[in-house]
Amino acid sequence: MYPVLIWGEHSQYYIGSTTNGGGDDALAVVEGRIVRISRQAANQRRCVMRQSIDRHKVRSIVWQYYLFSGCFTTALSFIFSTYSVFLIAKGFDLLQMNLVNCFFVVGVFCMEIPTGAYADVLGRRNSFIAACFVLSAAMGIYYMADSFWMCVLAELIGAAGSAFCSGSLEAWAVDSVKHTGMRGQLHSIFRREQYVVRIGSIIGSLLGGYIAQGDLALPWLYSSVGLFVLGIVALCIMREEYFERKQFTFSLSVIRTVIVESIRYGVRRKSVLYVVIFGSLITMCVQPLNMQWQLRLVQDFSFNTMGLSWGYVGISIFVMLGSFLSRKFMERVGNEKRALILSQAITTAGVLVAACMVGAWIVLPAFLVHEIGRGMIVPLKRAYMNKRIPSKQRATILSFDSMVNNAGAFIGLVVGGWLAKYYSISTAWIVSGVALAITIPVFLKLKNGDG
Repeated sequence: MYPVLIWGEHSQYYIGSTTNGGGDDALAVVEGRIVRISRQAANQRRCVMRQSIDRHKVRSIVWQYYLFSGCFTTALSFIFSTYSVFLIAKGFDLLQMNLVNCFFVVGVFCMEIPTGAYADVLGRRNSFIAACFVLSAAMGIYYMADSFWMCVLAELIGAAGSAFCSGSLEAWAVDSVKHTGMRGQLHSIFRREQYVVRIGSIIGSLLGGYIAQGDLALPWLYSSVGLFVLGIVALCIMREEYFERKQFTFSLSVIRTVIVESIRYGVRRKSVLYVVIFGSLITMCVQPLNMQWQLRLVQDFSFNTMGLSWGYVGISIFVMLGSFLSRKFMERVGNEKRALILSQAITTAGVLVAACMVGAWIVLPAFLVHEIGRGMIVPLKRAYMNKRIPSKQRATILSFDSMVNNAGAFIGLVVGGWLAKYYSISTAWIVSGVALAITIPVFLKLKNGDG
């Protein structure tokens, strides 16, 4: 028994099976006549046809992934270059500024797994669309905020939106591409997506810095409108052909099962847990720099909002450079684990130099160099994890990773804010650099379960 291909001049299709007495040929229709051709030739022709269709679908999916990632980041990035300055202008000190952001991190931590399970049960598309609308509401509240607790409310709503987004768009892209039959090349997709995201963040941050010259609150309004429009677009054009809606009950039993299975997988699979913990520690160490770079440029080097925007452009360019170099670095090192860990030696060196020096001519270049390492870790970590997690729980396991990552961010925010308030921003950065310098050799020695 073997498949029979009916292959015409303008059509080809599979119709069933037949017996050929042990031979190794098949029946086909060529110019209206039934002829025998080798089974190998028939399969090759069928594969060529399928590959042609798959390439078209893959191209469409990947471009949609780039479109949504880029536009989502552009809408968010109106606030990227002035976020800390905006909070300080509200009258917050360095610790209060970080504590406001802590509410966001705690909110994401609490909602990460449930919203990831929502994506697994009800669809990645629905999860991403929900993220756009919820984040739009959060940005609108921030635009109107006039107190610490109103900012906290905006952060908590934003945390829900961020949690809906976390892992959902990436999982949609990976599973949609794999649904076409394509295997491999995930690293190149994520690497190029980093370029798209950074270009979007450059455009958004420059516009945000320009808008903020008149009013530091206006970038939040622009971000709110942009996210709302993106949600409408995603609702109209985003598709999820591979997904079959699962039955959902008000008892949340399905989501509970997905959560338990995904956490169990993430914890028991040593190779996954290894990179999750490492990523969390890196996030903890760099969080003070995330929150304080704007203030250091304003206080030490007299930057205005447009200057901060161009500073963010520099950050984006160097992160893109790191993303570009990640593949070459991986090829040179020849081992996923070592490439992932050693890439952060660049981050460590940049942090320590920027922390210890005082002149703009050395602090700014060192700070930008540390962004190269941070740009390298994103595609390296994504490719590493997506090879090791099952499709059905992909969104939830990626959310589990993000949840643990946010736990590290929380610690970094509290410690970094306390050090900056009672000592100095430079002291907070020095502590971060030393912690990074300890983390790298420790994880090089640890076993990750599969080399």
